Amino acid sequence: MIKFLLQKNDIESEDEYIIVKNILDNNNLYYEEITQDELSSYCDKKYIPIGNIEFVREAIQIMYQPDFIEQPIEIPTYLQTPEFLKRTYKICKWNEIPRKGKWFIKDASKMKYFRVYADTEFIIDDEIFDYQPKFSYDNSISLPKSDDYIVSSPYRIDSEYRIYVIDSKIVNSEFYLGTSDVKPDMALIEKAVELINTNEKWLKSYSLDVMVGELGTAIIEIHNFSAIGLYNRKFDKEILTTYTQGIEYYLNDNRIKYKE
Repeated sequence: MIKFLLQKNDIESEDEYIIVKNILDNNNLYYEEITQDELSSYCDKKYIPIGNIEFVREAIQIMYQPDFIEQPIEIPTYLQTPEFLKRTYKICKWNEIPRKGKWFIKDASKMKYFRVYADTEFIIDDEIFDYQPKFSYDNSISLPKSDDYIVSSPYRIDSEYRIYVIDSKIVNSEFYLGTSDVKPDMALIEKAVELINTNEKWLKSYSLDVMVGELGTAIIEIHNFSAIGLYNRKFDKEILTTYTQGIEYYLNDNRIKYKE
């Protein structure tokens, strides 16, 4: 029997918490509610954690893998083609980041750590990498030299959509930015999902973010379902499949895919 561990008292996810709790109750499923501070008492138990990124990470560390750190999926190498990218896109180290021109820069090694769209001449220089604070209130940015960075060229965006894939099937497409009547190319998205299904054994429930512009539909990034918190009201019991498959992916795969 699958048992769920639901995070409570997380103010940012309160609405989603109520939604998931109702789904669990309505389907008579076993679950417990705890705060993140109470996770340490679950070291000898096996649950599917449901909560924010930090809660899920610590729950996996305590119950399954002490050294667990989620690897961002970004865009796997088999999808890094002109058909799906429609822009310059490369993975590089700190010293390979362009020092001039407008670029989108993102830390690929850490979840939600650093991203910026800017003229790199005014924001990127050698000193910010492995920077050590010089006084107690020094909040200067510091980026690890050891991390990987995504560098991509500007893309004129008319709209952005999040495609939800559950159990390897597209179940929903949700507009979230721009002009809603500019639709994504679903045939291209279906082709991307087919390639993911062919290349991945454990990646079954995830979101696929895409942008639409004058060059067409392009992939932004992919998130394992457990890595993007709790979800919208369009899901019912199927959302529990996503959490289960998301944890299975973390426990059985969780490889770096953007530079294989």
